Amino acid sequence: MAASVWWVIANVAAMAGTPVVQLDTATLFAVLAATPLGILLTVRFGALICFVALLAARAPLLMLVPAAMVALASAAWAGHAGAGEGNAGVILQASDTLHLVAASLWLGALLSFLADLTGNPILRQYCRALPSSHKLEQPLS
Repeated sequence: MAASVWWVIANVAAMAGTPVVQLDTATLFAVLAATPLGILLTVRFGALICFVALLAARAPLLMLVPAAMVALASAAWAGHAGAGEGNAGVILQASDTLHLVAASLWLGALLSFLADLTGNPILRQYCRALPSSHKLEQPLS
């Protein structure tokens, strides 16, 4: 989340044409409120705050998904795919979002696999969504 905050500040400073250290809060909030990128960055930040709050509250996995998906999709909307217009732009944004979702699922599955393979209790703590019937009884050696 710190990286996203820094990304917001750096982008607003670039849009305002000022160095990051000289950016004032009035300019920051004006750009965030008045530009499409500012609104997108505000939505991303809100989704990340919701995600972290739900994660800290140890909410069920399905409650984390909407906030994670919005934060993830905002990366696609702010990237090259976000520059597309019309139907082609919608297809670019949708395919980029789908690609990010697939990559996230792959990384999560890889982490769960490593947790089972090694029996590492720290990894298993972060893989609580994996049903217990899918966990290996004994770590492979």
